[in-house]
Amino acid sequence: MDPVTGVDPPEWVTLDGEETMQLWATPSNNLLLGVLALSGVLIVVMGLVLSLAVDLATGRVLAAAMIALVFALLALAYLTMQRYEYVVTDHRAYERRGLLSKTVRQIPLRQVRAVKVEQSAWQGWVGIGHLLLTSDTGDDMRLAFVENPAAVRDTVSSVADAAGGRAS
Repeated sequence: MDPVTGVDPPEWVTLDGEETMQLWATPSNNLLLGVLALSGVLIVVMGLVLSLAVDLATGRVLAAAMIALVFALLALAYLTMQRYEYVVTDHRAYERRGLLSKTVRQIPLRQVRAVKVEQSAWQGWVGIGHLLLTSDTGDDMRLAFVENPAAVRDTVSSVADAAGGRAS
């Protein structure tokens, strides 16, 4: 993954002196792909359940519940994608979180001791995962649902190593 060049940092990040942005990420749109696949499975299950329903009223209630569940999952995935944003510079890792009110956290990269990928089977299928940045101070940071987490891990680890951390 190449450093982010020629792009101004987001307004919520203030770079100090010679600090340069190395990575700018948000949760991947592939999260929606995973939820859509899960929704397809739910629709098949709904069809099976409806075929076994004893009466039409029960079938309608079950269908409405399944449709509501599918829309709730899609809304949750979309809101997750809108809630998080991450920036890694050559000195710090930043996390912005929130929909209406925003909270910004940062970890100096020289304090990062490990960068690990956490990825479930379905996340691997859609090409997303989480990165856990472990720091000396115990103030760990989790980059949620990033696309191509192995490449992001390699970028963050090399930047942290250059900043004086012992990221692996």
